[in-house]
Amino acid sequence: MPSTAHLIRRLCALAVLFISFWWWSWQGPTDVIDLIVNWKPVLFNRYSQGHFGVLLLLTPLLWAVAAALWNREPLHRSLANTAIMATTTLVALLAFTYLAHFLNNGPRYVETAVEGDSGHTETVGMTGVVRHRPPNERYELIWEDQPEHPRSYPDAPPGYGAVPIVLTTDERGFRNPRGEQPHYDIVAVGDSFVAGSHVSDAEGWTELLQDLTGKQLYNLGVSGAGPRTYLNNFMYYGTDLKPAVAFFMIYEGNDFKEEVATQAAPDENMQAPLSNRLGEHFRVAFKSSPVTRGLDRLSLTVFEQVGAGSPVPGFAEQVGFMPVRVAGAKGEQFYAFTPKRLLYLNVGREAFASSPAWQATRDIMTSFAELCREHGIRPVFLYAPSAPHVVLPLAAESIPADQLRHFLAYGRERLAKRDADQLREEVFANLDNQEAVFMSHCSAAGLDCFSLTRPLQEATAGGIQTYYTYDQHWTPAGNVVVAEAIAGFLSQLEETE
Repeated sequence: MPSTAHLIRRLCALAVLFISFWWWSWQGPTDVIDLIVNWKPVLFNRYSQGHFGVLLLLTPLLWAVAAALWNREPLHRSLANTAIMATTTLVALLAFTYLAHFLNNGPRYVETAVEGDSGHTETVGMTGVVRHRPPNERYELIWEDQPEHPRSYPDAPPGYGAVPIVLTTDERGFRNPRGEQPHYDIVAVGDSFVAGSHVSDAEGWTELLQDLTGKQLYNLGVSGAGPRTYLNNFMYYGTDLKPAVAFFMIYEGNDFKEEVATQAAPDENMQAPLSNRLGEHFRVAFKSSPVTRGLDRLSLTVFEQVGAGSPVPGFAEQVGFMPVRVAGAKGEQFYAFTPKRLLYLNVGREAFASSPAWQATRDIMTSFAELCREHGIRPVFLYAPSAPHVVLPLAAESIPADQLRHFLAYGRERLAKRDADQLREEVFANLDNQEAVFMSHCSAAGLDCFSLTRPLQEATAGGIQTYYTYDQHWTPAGNVVVAEAIAGFLSQLEETE
């Protein structure tokens, strides 16, 4: 007959087992609206990935503890065996996930350190990396403008639709589908807005500009790059092409972040503390592991589908203006973005002008201008606004102050305490500040600069969907607007020569 101590252990085991099931509801759901507006996955219409992952890992551990309490072995030995089993299993899973990242196919992008390379310029030092896609590749796919996750905005409006994409890289690894030309009139550097993200080869503004002007343009744009890399790519490849004009496109959504602007080279990263380097290495390895990607796929196709179409209580009252609706002569379009993309713009003019982020980008612009002059090239700086900058003024009357505050305050409690009307006024007043500082610098430094904000805003107001609904990049129609605006600016420059 079981002893009293053993009966107590079994009752404890049953209690632990009960808790392992009960706490899935007792823990309470994550704020679903928070996850939706920040474009994060919602599992079982209830949990964030982190919340669900913790529950999923700890539940089997509680079962193991319950089993240890249930059996007749001495308690210390049983719990020790459970601890050993849990530890070895966790270590094995982590090791398998880490080692699996070595099975990845070749990288999507190639980066080469250029620290100390002085063979391409006399006045501007090279530091950081050059970056491009693998050379001589051709990709064909269909991209769909739709929410990234199934549990998204209630009654989410349709996006731009399916976009067939052909992406071709040349022998240098850049997107120039026309092949090598005997000479180039223009070289363009920048990030995905120059490379032509989510449009086909012939639909990017660089290709359209060639058709409009008859000028040969070499595209050195590459996704995921920052201003220092733009400069390096131009130094390393662009100057040898001997263009008459060089475009340097700044995207306000990323290029005014200090870590993006300066993008350290691998050698520079080696100077960081070992703990930081190891942490970054393992973060990248686990994120890129096929095991992680497989779990993400399982989450997307199974766990996130549960309840994805059910109502979201409170959404309409708290953030019902999102996605932002813009009505024009050609119909209405919708534009969605996360709070952080709007918060990037919410900075005072003086604060931005004195920020390390702007100063880093400004210094790189100065280096680019010096390099161009050294080679007899005319530098032209293009300003690419983010979607909130273009869209919000067109929909200002339909965005209630309290809803805008709710939208911005998710995960940022200090904003939740702000007066809604004052915060709304501040946000709209700050929209143009980064562009104003950029253009003021250009004027003071005597640089040729052109902002695409007004052409894009006018086209958007007229009913042209210039940005995708669920992505930050320009649509094929948006690229047409950009190409035509730049062609007009080039014509003005030629008239002033």
